[in-house]
Amino acid sequence: MNQFRYKKQQIMNSTMLTNECGRSMIEMLGVLAIIGVLSVGGIAGYTSAMRSHRTNEILNATSMLYMMGLTQNTGEGTGLLTFDTAFGASMRPSGCGGITYKGDKTTLDVNIEDETICKQVKTKLGDKAGDCTAATSPATGYTLTVTLGETPAGTPSCEGNVNCENGKKKYECDAGILYNKYDDSEVSGCNNCLVDVAGTQFDREGYFQTDAEALAALCDNGWSAYSCISGAIWRYDNEYTANVVTSCSNCSASSEYFQTDAEAIAALCDD
Repeated sequence: MNQFRYKKQQIMNSTMLTNECGRSMIEMLGVLAIIGVLSVGGIAGYTSAMRSHRTNEILNATSMLYMMGLTQNTGEGTGLLTFDTAFGASMRPSGCGGITYKGDKTTLDVNIEDETICKQVKTKLGDKAGDCTAATSPATGYTLTVTLGETPAGTPSCEGNVNCENGKKKYECDAGILYNKYDDSEVSGCNNCLVDVAGTQFDREGYFQTDAEALAALCDNGWSAYSCISGAIWRYDNEYTANVVTSCSNCSASSEYFQTDAEAIAALCDD
């Protein structure tokens, strides 16, 4: 009888061990499945968070460059302002190939490497941003044109006109006449072309939005160029004539623009 009970106990113990091993394997598989689900969710959440972070960084960088561009004279032959030249390449957000301020005080081109981030930036900017298009320079990523300012009233369309850049018309002053090259017309109110202090720059040109801006920049209209050279102060009355105002043995500055001879003498001569 004792022998029978012993064998019965052995069989029961063996069955319990077998059942315990089966439960342990199922539990391990369940834990692995849970870890897998959490890992996939964690990676997706991390990716989404990083994209949102980079989107905000690009938005902030674009705003920074725009505000700096408003305070500088970009365009008109001075070159475009980029984020790298303004703040340094090390400050450029990750995933951004570059930001260029276009010089018309309204728009910027933003290069973004990831299309999803580009679309997120566009969504946050709303109607201030165009579509994400394949970039041509740099050759990778996507370009987003962002308009943060309003185009000033009277800004001309430059499409198809070689005498127009960044919403500004080309003007040229020649022999005392100011020409609007955008529409081949003459602008009244120019007394003489504002000459360089060396008196050799007979033709002057530049890009401006209005006739008034061109008149102020290219015509003297009360301002004359003066220079202190060879022991005398010279006044350039127009692009063809220069006259000695007074002698000066000690020049404190070489050249400048003034409205009167007295102002020029006081500023250019230390006698």
